[in-house]
Amino acid sequence: MTIKQQELLSAFVDGELNEQELDELLALMKSDDSAKQDYMRYQFSII
Repeated sequence: MTIKQQELLSAFVDGELNEQELDELLALMKSDDSAKQDYMRYQFSII
């Protein structure tokens, strides 16, 4: 993932994405397994 994509994921976890950014992140997560894995790491690290 690029730095921009990592920032999108971080902003998503923090609830800070606008609609366009959310669409971009969801498209990324559909096509990139590493993005899905990073998301899971974010979610489990805050528990």
